[in-house]
Amino acid sequence: MKNFKYKELLIKYFIQGIFWIGLWELISRMIGSSIILPSPFAVFQQGISMVFDEFFWLLLFKTLINTLVGLTIGVIFGAIFAILAFFFKMIKWIIDPFVNLIKTTPVAALIILLLVWIKSANIAWVLVSFVVFPNIYLNISEELQQADIKIIEVFEVFRVSKFKRFRFFYLPISLNSIYKSLPFIIGFAWKSGISGEIISQAKNTLGNEIYLSKVYLEIDTLFAYVFLLIIIASLFEKFVLYVIRRSKWII
Repeated sequence: MKNFKYKELLIKYFIQGIFWIGLWELISRMIGSSIILPSPFAVFQQGISMVFDEFFWLLLFKTLINTLVGLTIGVIFGAIFAILAFFFKMIKWIIDPFVNLIKTTPVAALIILLLVWIKSANIAWVLVSFVVFPNIYLNISEELQQADIKIIEVFEVFRVSKFKRFRFFYLPISLNSIYKSLPFIIGFAWKSGISGEIISQAKNTLGNEIYLSKVYLEIDTLFAYVFLLIIIASLFEKFVLYVIRRSKWII
């Protein structure tokens, strides 16, 4: 059964790849301009040359670090303030307007605002932490609000200490909420970080190289960057989730 599903999956991806690459090649030939739409072969060739270029990996490492730092900061502070806001209404009243402001502000506008206060080199990780924070905060807050009231009543009856309630009930809820949110959060963080690099034009970043490839009409390079980033983002997400599962902090 497993072999059959594996073969079916391979056939599915093969058919999808052939169809879309073939359609891409057909449209590229019809247009006849590599500036508008380069051929898949040209993009693939450019992507391979980039993979073997040390400069690309240096840029990628910097982007990964920025994303990881911003993601970590956003998750930690989002979780801390969500838990504090659940137990203390005054903190909730103070934090909620800030969360709503960040949540509703377009990413591009947020980048422009941040450029007023901080250097372009720091935009990526600061932006990622800002966009991750409200998502984590809201998700954990919602999970805590939906906590089983019967369990809370049992705690009251047996006079379970607040520390034990937090350690064995509220903390696991918060951690599992973070884990469930991560697939979306990681993708959003990755896109936000790259957007920050593009708009801020931070030197020696993948985002800036994407911007420059558009400016100099190196469209095959632009496409190659986009496809490589899609692959790397997917691998990055799987790696982070794997590390978390192995660390066994999800209770």
